[in-house]
Amino acid sequence: MDAEREAVLEFTDVSGRIRQCKVLSARSVATGEDEPLRVVDLEVETAEDGAEPIRLTQRSVPRAAGARDPGLYDRLEQEVRISLALRRRFGPAGYPRELARVFGYDLDGDEPFVLFEAFRGDPASHVAGRLVLDELRAFQTGLLRGVRILEQAGIVHRGITPDSVRWDGGGVQLTCFDLAMLAERRRTPAGRRPWASPQQRMGKGWAESRDDVWSAGMVIYHVATATPADALDRAPDLSVAEPRTRALLAGVFGERAVDRPGPAELLERLGAVDPLPPPEEAPDPLFEIGGHRFDEMMRQKWGNAYVPPRVPVDPVGRDADEPAPAPAPVTRTSAPPPEPAPAASGGPRSITVAALVAVAVLALALIVMGGLM
Repeated sequence: MDAEREAVLEFTDVSGRIRQCKVLSARSVATGEDEPLRVVDLEVETAEDGAEPIRLTQRSVPRAAGARDPGLYDRLEQEVRISLALRRRFGPAGYPRELARVFGYDLDGDEPFVLFEAFRGDPASHVAGRLVLDELRAFQTGLLRGVRILEQAGIVHRGITPDSVRWDGGGVQLTCFDLAMLAERRRTPAGRRPWASPQQRMGKGWAESRDDVWSAGMVIYHVATATPADALDRAPDLSVAEPRTRALLAGVFGERAVDRPGPAELLERLGAVDPLPPPEEAPDPLFEIGGHRFDEMMRQKWGNAYVPPRVPVDPVGRDADEPAPAPAPVTRTSAPPPEPAPAASGGPRSITVAALVAVAVLALALIVMGGLM
């Protein structure tokens, strides 16, 4: 864009309004090889009287990059879609500080973009090997809280790298949602070694939070040990990490997603509080009573063939080469009557039938004899 068009930024905000802001300053941000979009830090002035300038971070698709790879436009649209879904899920007041917060977007211009409230801190790649133990533990907790929050929202980030994880000296912020997708959707190939899990790179199976556990574990290992990315193509050597990090990452790099711990278990290893918010409202007791009545009606109609629906639990993903789990045994409230034993020749049933036949023959003979006399 030329200087005149850069002076005014027009976009759609999160409420759907078209807004304009005057750009006071713009500074391009150097990015790593995992960041294909242009990133610019902005300071803008809104039209509201007396409003203070606002700092924003803009991610956009430059014309030249879009011409080389049209898929970048799809990735930017996905980032807007996921970011708006997170904003609706958590609302403005309860939005978690571990996730970048969308401010607005423009997908119709020559260089489409998405705006976030200014990213905090520096990419994790800038602090690898530089954090003391207390900072390292805060970094690990913040990153895993972000993964757990996304899991609760039903979203898999799929792009957790040292460039998308930021550290501000006291907390972590997850950015860059352009590869994110809904959980339990079929995986598509995304990411690269060492940050993306094997299943994610191959695009096999169904996306779930343990894909992000692998990626977060790699970033935690990289920050704790300062091991360069090109040395992480093989399984990380946990023996070089300090003891608490080694204990935290046990099992995180399992080849199968189902063998890895989930984010809640990793937070428990850290002694951290699970960030899941409490339910918004208490369950309706009448709904539960109605469910029991429905189950009873179905039992009367179908007998033992009816199995009540299972209570939903956190999904457990299976890799494409894993067998389906064995069905759970059906729990009965009372033992069914024993099946009758098959009749055998010469058994009690045969004796009873023979006796009845003999009595009938004798009665018939007596009747005939009475008629002859």
